[in-house]
Amino acid sequence: MPQLQTHFFQLMSQEIAEDQLLITLLSKKTAEQHLATFVLTISARNATRSLSATNLRLPMSRTEMGNYLGLTVETVSRTLNRFAKEGVISLEQKEVGILDLDRLRLLANLDE
Repeated sequence: MPQLQTHFFQLMSQEIAEDQLLITLLSKKTAEQHLATFVLTISARNATRSLSATNLRLPMSRTEMGNYLGLTVETVSRTLNRFAKEGVISLEQKEVGILDLDRLRLLANLDE
C-alpha cells in the first residue's frame, strides 16, 4: 500500500517538525510566544484536517498546557486572558476563536 505508506511518512514528518518547533519554543521563547505558537499549531492542525482554523477547542486543560509548554497554570491562564482582553482571541473555557490572526502570528514571533 504505497499511498498509505506515503501518507504515514508525511504525518510522521509533520510531527517531527512540530516537535522541533516545540523544542525551540521551550528553549528561548517568552510565555506569550509559547502560547501564541501553541494556538497557531492547533489552528494549523485543524486546517490540515479540514476543520476550522479559527474556531478551535483546546485539546488539554490549562494545567496540561502548562506542563507541555513548561509554564505554570497561572501563566497560561493569565496570558490567554490577556490575549482575549486585547482582542487577539475569544476565549470560553476550552473554546478559542482566533480574532486577529496577524497579531497572533506577531505575538508568536516565529521568525526568531
